[in-house]
Amino acid sequence: MANVNQRNSVNGARRHKSRLATLLPGQLTTMFGTENVVLQDISLTGAKLGLSKNRKIEEQLRVGIDAVLTWHGHETFGQLVWTAPDSVGIEFEESIGTKALMETRAMQDELMEDGGPDSLNRTAAEGWANGGVRI
Repeated sequence: MANVNQRNSVNGARRHKSRLATLLPGQLTTMFGTENVVLQDISLTGAKLGLSKNRKIEEQLRVGIDAVLTWHGHETFGQLVWTAPDSVGIEFEESIGTKALMETRAMQDELMEDGGPDSLNRTAAEGWANGGVRI
């Protein structure tokens, strides 16, 4: 089952919303381009996103940038509220709603039952080998 964490915010105050720990893939789109990300945790109002070491828009990722986060059929608009060398935090303009959060939890649980993040790589490789998926 997925873990739900409550973490401290950047200024040290407690967050108002619990965080759901995940390892789901997603995409972050800004005016500078689109990057593949790992949804490391998510709440109704924001998320922590892991960044690839080979990202294209590193220099442009800064606090205050508008961004669109997409993952497994969900999409939401927000602003980057903190950045680090390997991750960023996004605060959503509007709550994603409990339905989207519960669907995300179910996707995370399914991912872990299927063997974790390695199963995503295996599925992509099998699709590529069969000519159906580009990786």
